[in-house]
Amino acid sequence: HPRRYEQAAGSAAALQEVVQVASEDLPFEFAMNALRLDEGFALRDFEARTGLPAAQLSPVLADARRRGLIELDAGGVRATALGLQHLNSLLTLFLP
Repeated sequence: HPRRYEQAAGSAAALQEVVQVASEDLPFEFAMNALRLDEGFALRDFEARTGLPAAQLSPVLADARRRGLIELDAGGVRATALGLQHLNSLLTLFLP
């Protein structure tokens, strides 16, 4: 039960860990969370949350689109049915 676990740990703050993600890992970390969602993500959200230009993703997105793993339109980026079936392979494209 979460409350018993929290009490055993001392407090909710004791259960939190802050990790600084290296800037070269931000595209992967962002994609790992966003591409699991049906709606995917808007490029402006990538920029707002990572502080990186969306143009940095252009080669990755072009490759993923060519492979049929993503759909890219004015609404943003989302995994195709094939992309969701092979999500781990899709995500490796975002690794540095």
